[in-house]
Amino acid sequence: MKVFGAGGGVEEEKRALIERLKTVKDPFERERILWTLEGMKKGIPETRRSREAGKEPPAAEEKVRLPVKLPKGFGSLTQYAAPVVFIFFGLAFILQAVLRGLQKKDFASETGQFIGGAIFLLVGFASLQKAKKTGRVAGGPGERA
Repeated sequence: MKVFGAGGGVEEEKRALIERLKTVKDPFERERILWTLEGMKKGIPETRRSREAGKEPPAAEEKVRLPVKLPKGFGSLTQYAAPVVFIFFGLAFILQAVLRGLQKKDFASETGQFIGGAIFLLVGFASLQKAKKTGRVAGGPGERA
């Protein structure tokens, strides 16, 4: 396959690629030929590296992504998200069990709800302690070496 040339070489290459597309059975080769033809239509030359890798030539208009700046304390705040969710669900489970127990006047039937809430609270407080421990800076105030 020829590289883009000046003048009528592009038209000859397009015709040759279209003829080759009619005879090729390999789907990957067909896709590569279609990419090359699409690049010719847009006026984007196919580089040798993209031809060898079987990748599409770079698009004419690429979107530029700007890096997102997060607030300074955002990283330390996110480590407390999961413990707070666990504690919230634990309190919600226990409150729900208390309200149902008061309504039915039978707290024994809500034992499973109490246990579930207690487990949520236990996991929440344990992960909160872990988050506090990992949030400390080595050698900072209040930390033992």
